[in-house]
Amino acid sequence: MHRAGAPYVIEHEGLRSLHFNRAEIQSVMWIERPDDLYLEYTRLMMACLMFVAQPRAIAMIGLGGGSLAKFCHRHCPQASILAWEIDTEVIALREEFRIPPDDQRWRIIAGDGAKAIAQADRAAFDVLMVDGYGGNGVPPALCSQAFYEACAHSLDDAGVLVSNLHEAADDFDLQLARIQRSFVASVAVHEGERGNCIVFAGGAGFGDAMRRAAVRRPRDFDRHAWTQLKPAFARVLGSIRQAHTGALRAQWNL
Repeated sequence: MHRAGAPYVIEHEGLRSLHFNRAEIQSVMWIERPDDLYLEYTRLMMACLMFVAQPRAIAMIGLGGGSLAKFCHRHCPQASILAWEIDTEVIALREEFRIPPDDQRWRIIAGDGAKAIAQADRAAFDVLMVDGYGGNGVPPALCSQAFYEACAHSLDDAGVLVSNLHEAADDFDLQLARIQRSFVASVAVHEGERGNCIVFAGGAGFGDAMRRAAVRRPRDFDRHAWTQLKPAFARVLGSIRQAHTGALRAQWNL
């Protein structure tokens, strides 16, 4: 019998999805194309490559079905990748979602990502992805002011935080305000269909990257992967331009 709140898998019409309950989908994978990004919000999160085209060190909080991890593992071969996942039952499903085994540059760590980031060295990463939804939404530890300050400390000046928020959350505006207080520059991109809002934030170097942002394929980037990300790059660029003119609720606090 399925335990309430425990992760489980559903297969339907060539898709495999991860759930904590019937009302919400945590992750979706095409069974025949396991490394492709199915959900729009994951493509938007990977638009961080617009700002850091060839990341050297990627950290992730929240594994889910491993969509972001698999994409980075395949298409960012120059990067070392760490993913913290607090729920060992989620990790136990890694083979069902074709998540590659740990190797020299990729590792899943069973543990609290918020505590790990609080203890991270300064400028340890140049991309930090936070997608830590569980059965009860985003844990408070992943949206506190102290957490966002720790995120800023762990990123180099040109690095980028990529945080998946949800506009239906009661404290959405508070979460967004905390990110804006902790970082020099930020922009929010509203996914729309599922209510996700992807926030990109960073230091002065990231602010410079936002000014230079363009829809161009990263050097040596796989062309099939680029077809998945190109529309996301365009949406992010549109949000930056609108934020700069004050037309969208997003902060351009440079």
